[in-house]
Amino acid sequence: MKAGQSPFFPGAAVIALLLVFQGAVPATAQSVLQAQKTPCAAVTFLEGTPVRVVSSSVKRPLTVGEKLYAGSVLQTDPASRVELTLTGGGIVRMPAETAVELATEDIEGAGQPGLRFQVMLQKGEIWINLSNQTDGNELQVLTSNAMLSGPRSVFRAMIFPEGAAEIKDYEGQVTATGPFEILKENGRYTLRSLAGDKDDTPEPWRHTIPPYRKIIVQSSGAATLPFRFAAKSDLTAWVRWNQAR
Repeated sequence: MKAGQSPFFPGAAVIALLLVFQGAVPATAQSVLQAQKTPCAAVTFLEGTPVRVVSSSVKRPLTVGEKLYAGSVLQTDPASRVELTLTGGGIVRMPAETAVELATEDIEGAGQPGLRFQVMLQKGEIWINLSNQTDGNELQVLTSNAMLSGPRSVFRAMIFPEGAAEIKDYEGQVTATGPFEILKENGRYTLRSLAGDKDDTPEPWRHTIPPYRKIIVQSSGAATLPFRFAAKSDLTAWVRWNQAR
C-alpha cells in the first residue's frame, strides 16, 4: 500500500490559548479538554516495531502497557502489528502497514455519562472486537468518507490504495453511514454530510451489516448494499489470529 499522510491537529494547544486569553473555557471546550485527559487506549500486545508518530520527523517505538491519548498517530511497518485495549472496553488490532489516529470526546445528553472513542483509519486495515465494551461508552471507526459503529460487534475495516473501503462483519451488527467529510476540531473528529454538495454527490445512505456480510464504500462516497462473503475463503492468517485471541 502507498504511504498515507498523517495529519496533526494541536487541539490541546488551542484550548490552552483560550484559557490564557479568555480566562474561561466554553462548555464544549471543557468537555474536550476533560476527555483528552483520559487515555483512549493502552498497548496490550505488539510484534515488531510499531511506532507512535510524534511529528513529521520523530517516531517513537510503542511499548506494552503504554497509554495512548487523543491525537496519538500509530503506524505499523511491514513486519509489525499491535493490539490496543480501549479504555471504554473493546479491542483494536492493527496488522502490518496500517496507520490510525485516536480521538475522544465526552458523550453529552441524557443517560449515563461516558466517552466516545474515535479511530480514524488512515491506511491499511483494523480488526475491532467490542464484545466486552462497557455501558455508556461508544466507538466510532472513521474512514475517509464513512462512519462505522456497532456495540458488542466484531468487524474489520480496510482501506485500499485507490481510496475505497471494505467493511466486513463477523459478530453482532455494524451500522455504516455516509458519505461524510471528516473534519478535525479541538482534538475530535466531526462529520459533515456531503449530501447536496454537488450534482454527482451520492445520496446519504445508512446500512446495517449482519454477520458474514460486507459493504464496499467507493472513494466517491457511494456504498453497496450488504452482501455475503465466503467465510472459508476469508480465513487468512490474520483473521485466524484475531479469532483465536
